[in-house]
Amino acid sequence: MVQAAARGPRALLGVPKDAPVGSAVRLTVTVDGRQPAAGYRYRWHFGDGTQQETSESSVTHAYGREGPYLPRLVVTAEDGRPVLTEAAHTVTVS
Repeated sequence: MVQAAARGPRALLGVPKDAPVGSAVRLTVTVDGRQPAAGYRYRWHFGDGTQQETSESSVTHAYGREGPYLPRLVVTAEDGRPVLTEAAHTVTVS
């Protein structure tokens, strides 16, 4: 059996399954199963055409319209390696 080479930190994006239109939705990330260490950068893609870059591992976002949205996140470690992750499910806004 051949194992894949390590490609950097493993990020997991946590989002709710449902949210009301206009309410603050919390999105969080863990890196390698833990709260991320200082020094990471995050580019949050909310799935509705908006994005935000932060140094915070948790953000809130209000969706202005109904629909399913699939958030994605690019986590950049201190060494500059970017890792893309997406939510395991959509956020259904109604």
